[in-house]
Amino acid sequence: MSTEFKSTRAVPLEKIITRLKGLSEAITKGGDYQDREFTMRIPAECDRDADLVIAEAATRLQQLQAANRDLQAWFDDARAEAEKAQERIKDLEQVATSVRRDLILRAEPDWDGSGQQVVNLSAGIWDELNRVLDIKGNRREGK
Repeated sequence: MSTEFKSTRAVPLEKIITRLKGLSEAITKGGDYQDREFTMRIPAECDRDADLVIAEAATRLQQLQAANRDLQAWFDDARAEAEKAQERIKDLEQVATSVRRDLILRAEPDWDGSGQQVVNLSAGIWDELNRVLDIKGNRREGK
């Protein structure tokens, strides 16, 4: 360890983790080992002095907890919006299905006598309805 870091914030997380593990080990060994590991040096060593390392770890945990809370709130909001969107999609699919059924009921025989029913629609609305409803071709629902 050294005085290479001017503040605890500058100490990489990996070094803090390693030091916390070392301090934990010192607690279990006790005695002189513990006394040696929990000394405070002058000048302070931001990556070694137990008080500084533990305080910085606590600060970073608080920051992570706050960030996690914010992310959880964001995910909850996103989940709620996704559920609303799914409900809206269901509603729109029902409307589109009703419109398509109504158009089929209003269909008339084609003028060329082929027996095929046609509905006069503007520029591709039938194809658009079929696309939205994921219907291939001109088949009726359920077929």
